[in-house]
Amino acid sequence: MCDLLLEQPEAGVTAAQIQGTLEEARSLRRGDDPLQASRLLIKVIRQDPTHHYAYAELAVSLFTLGLMDRAIGAFREAVRIKDDNELYFVNFSAILHHAGHFEECIKIGMKALELNPASGLAHMNLGLSHFSLRHWEKGIYHFEQAVQYNPNNSGAWMNLGLGYENLARDEEAEGCFERALKLEPQNSEIKLSLGINRLKNGHFKEGWKYFSSRFDFKPALNLRDDIELWTGQNLSGKTIHLYPEQGLGDLVQFIRFAKTLNDQGARVFATVPRRLKELLATVPGIERCLAPDEQAPVCDFQSTVMELPRWLGIDASNMVLPQGYLEAPALSLEKRTKLESVGDNLKVGVVWAGNPSHINDSRRSMCFDDIAPLLNIEKITLVNLQMGERANQLWDHPQAQAVINGVEEDVSALNTASLVKELDLVITVDTYVAHLCGALGVPTWVLVARNPDWRWLGKGSESAWYKSVRLFRQGESSSWGPVVTEVIEAIAEMTLDR
Repeated sequence: MCDLLLEQPEAGVTAAQIQGTLEEARSLRRGDDPLQASRLLIKVIRQDPTHHYAYAELAVSLFTLGLMDRAIGAFREAVRIKDDNELYFVNFSAILHHAGHFEECIKIGMKALELNPASGLAHMNLGLSHFSLRHWEKGIYHFEQAVQYNPNNSGAWMNLGLGYENLARDEEAEGCFERALKLEPQNSEIKLSLGINRLKNGHFKEGWKYFSSRFDFKPALNLRDDIELWTGQNLSGKTIHLYPEQGLGDLVQFIRFAKTLNDQGARVFATVPRRLKELLATVPGIERCLAPDEQAPVCDFQSTVMELPRWLGIDASNMVLPQGYLEAPALSLEKRTKLESVGDNLKVGVVWAGNPSHINDSRRSMCFDDIAPLLNIEKITLVNLQMGERANQLWDHPQAQAVINGVEEDVSALNTASLVKELDLVITVDTYVAHLCGALGVPTWVLVARNPDWRWLGKGSESAWYKSVRLFRQGESSSWGPVVTEVIEAIAEMTLDR
């Protein structure tokens, strides 16, 4: 949001007083006292109810205080009184975007462009709201205009890159992130976006380095202050404590590097969520897994698991344990009997949705109806691995009785691992189960969005992380229909000789 231009008040006996009050109010807002600024501006409006600048400045002060509805109301008055001030419309559209009123932001932003087609700030607000409405092409257009009119705005380049990335135009996105970083070399968010982009394109060395910038603006990732971070130091005869980072799938994926640390001479300890403790204790190289409430021994070094590949120099050519690294006990007799009841049918586990609170959930998750056509394939029996409320999408389906339920809400990770080891195939979206099955060496088909998470790379049907994983990708459309059709054809090939 840009600063408003202070205009001369209308002539009159109180003009000098009003001018002084306005200048004081603006100074207070800039000096981090928007409350007092608002009080002074309300005083001006009482003196002159037609003073559009006072309304506009009040709107910015109210926005700073987090009073969105009042800020929007004040800007409505400002543009009603004076409908030819470009900056009013630019700032009004910015507040509307922040308040989540994306359609109105676009309407007001277009009015700003009518007044000044070369307004880079107006184009930025329009681009952001179009992105929020998932209008990627329209958003990209406005950010392309923004960088044309304001090529030194790193935020415009950054957002243009994010737009390209959402359309899987990764090379163009990389160029935008590079341009943004040149303009703002210390910006950690730009570094992180560039790092993720490079990892997604298989450029691991630079990708890992920039990926580490996540620690700069996510303090929750920081570890203990009294233990040295491991950044590649000699581990012979040393101890190292590993910590989880981000989701359960991330922990399962990266815990494999405990073996490499142990091979280098370290005793490896890991603190993990209690529900994964028994399972991750089977990872080669781990001396002991601890729950968060258990006391760990004092170690020489510490690291999050996701930081290890940077210092180990990991890329697609030297991946650790891609064949699998977890072990599971034998399945219970009850569940084994249930599975054996399907005879010679292929036993196919299914997961169609991930954690609904995940930032990319709308992109990576499906509905059960998307994969329901699998119910009509001969010679296979579906086994439900979906947990949470979204499992009800299956149980509400008229053919639900044909599906074996493989999980309960309190099922342990170890029990889930025992189950999937007995399946012929698991079909899943990008979620924890995909990593669990890959780490167990179970044949797994992962259905990934057009703009997938970086660990699945931007193209190809194979995974560098797991030899047992095959990738099925969305095309130019974000529809899951063609992906499921491809899966059905692949299953048909598997069942030809059964």
